[in-house]
Amino acid sequence: MPNGLPVHGEERLAGLDGTSSVPQDPGAPGAGAATADPQAGRVLVVDDDALLRFMLARMLSDAGHTVEVAQDAESALKYLESRCFDAVIADVYLPGMDGLELARTLRDRGEEVPVLLMSGTPRLNTALLAIDQRVQKFLVKPVRQQVLKEAVADAVQWRRSTNPARGHTGTDYRCSRAYDLGELGDRFRRALESAYVVFQPLVRRFGHEVFAYEGLVRTREPTMTLPTDLINAAERLHRVHDLGRVVRAHIAEASSRCPAGALLFVNLHPFDFADEQLYDGRAPLGQVSSRVVFEITERCSLESLENVGRHAARLRALGYRLAIDDLGAGYTGLPSFTLIEPEVVKIDMALTRGVEARPRQQILIRSIARLASDLGAQVVAEGVETAEERDMLEQLGCELMQGYLFAHPAEGFPAPRW
Repeated sequence: MPNGLPVHGEERLAGLDGTSSVPQDPGAPGAGAATADPQAGRVLVVDDDALLRFMLARMLSDAGHTVEVAQDAESALKYLESRCFDAVIADVYLPGMDGLELARTLRDRGEEVPVLLMSGTPRLNTALLAIDQRVQKFLVKPVRQQVLKEAVADAVQWRRSTNPARGHTGTDYRCSRAYDLGELGDRFRRALESAYVVFQPLVRRFGHEVFAYEGLVRTREPTMTLPTDLINAAERLHRVHDLGRVVRAHIAEASSRCPAGALLFVNLHPFDFADEQLYDGRAPLGQVSSRVVFEITERCSLESLENVGRHAARLRALGYRLAIDDLGAGYTGLPSFTLIEPEVVKIDMALTRGVEARPRQQILIRSIARLASDLGAQVVAEGVETAEERDMLEQLGCELMQGYLFAHPAEGFPAPRW
């Protein structure tokens, strides 16, 4: 029996030494039956480490996904010839064809299935190649279960949004292999035309002060209801600059209504550094640059981009300030401090969530707050949802906070709940 093809009966227990479906009770998620959870999808795990392959598949199966496994890229390609998947998660370093070659092959074949790559030894040139092959996410081993689940969920959601008419009926699983970029372009155009911005406050609880408002893009295009849908489409269509310009124009227009004294946080895709319009002081946002903090969002490693320090200096010369987003998750780490020298650092919700009961996270957050203070940067704790998290974060040195506890993102400039 060739690797990469489904196995049945007792052979289904081959999950540790071959390629197969994940062993489960008949009809359970991951056993090839119709998936009950509409957010779940069909995922292909490719890794030559048998134990890791099995563990990853088990975690995703427990999350409700239908999971198939393959031990090398060639086997994975055979699988992809006979059925469709919502996501492929593969190790970078595979025997024979590696994960990057697998991603390139799928792209060249016109199959726009999201690819997530993993590596235990991430390198700059690997991250650059991953970006070039339009890999959706680069994960560092060992991958935490929650990080894996969220990354795969985002990939499945993106896959569904790019072809909403596609069915998902278990073994009768259909999709279009010829991905229509023209159709995606039409939907992206409609999304930009109906784009708008909502705002969420960043607060300093002591003194009940609104420090800033973050502008977050939304659209009324029904097939791109999540911000990630819009951003992924912009990347696929090479229209990141178009999206960035629309968002900045909307925020500039709203700036006159922003409460006095509050700054405006504007998300900046790393690829926006290459947009010369960003450095035009006559642009609408340039007129209020002294109130604007550009928040560098995590889409790729900043180390993989050229002249980041020079670009940051050009923005500061225009009066802008800079923030590092999602510190503690993904690519964002200490190298970002030296490249950007940010005025503000935002601690990712992966660290702040449930922090009152997690001593290790408390140590990390306290260390980040001290380091940021030593480097002259202010710290914002993101994703604060409970009073217990708020109180612990204050004790750890996080004076500024953002999250649903204070206000949900909304049109206009919502007042926080104290």
